[in-house]
Amino acid sequence: MTGTDDVDGRRRWTPQRVAAVSVVVLFVAGWVWLISAQAGLPVPFAPGDNPDRLEDRGFAEQADARCAAAVEVIDTIPSARQAGSRDERADQVETGTAEVEAMVADLRSLADGVESLDERAILAKWFADWDQYVVDRWAHVEKLRTADEDASDRDLAFVVSAIVGSGIYTERLDGFARVNDMNNCLIPGDV
Repeated sequence: MTGTDDVDGRRRWTPQRVAAVSVVVLFVAGWVWLISAQAGLPVPFAPGDNPDRLEDRGFAEQADARCAAAVEVIDTIPSARQAGSRDERADQVETGTAEVEAMVADLRSLADGVESLDERAILAKWFADWDQYVVDRWAHVEKLRTADEDASDRDLAFVVSAIVGSGIYTERLDGFARVNDMNNCLIPGDV
């Protein structure tokens, strides 16, 4: 007989065994809770819906449609590899930037119909990020137009502004679009 066996040959519950079983039970319970919460089942202490999810689905649908129209235009613009010169590439990026700028203006007009003040505040932050993106695109056009012939491709790459607010704004733009099922409103891939 070992020191962990009772007189009848069964193993005793040592503090280590209780701890190990507790960890396993908590781990399994956590996964059950998480999967249940993701499935939308009512579970205690589950996080609510994403605070960036708009209740005004009409705005989200209209915005996605407007963004889809912008994507169609931007998709017709040749890629950087197809540009014959830096000036030609600057013209291409300028065309795309003008389309993004028009899209953002139209999205702002659509947002005028959103009644909730909380949702308007969320949209104002989204538009501020779009504004920064447009500023960065115009700066890229300028960089392409004024670059020396010696400038490397790396020097001419599109660069977003340093961290603005609580992170890189392009991640917030895309995250908001995804949360609201506006996949056409993701950052265009033309630059």
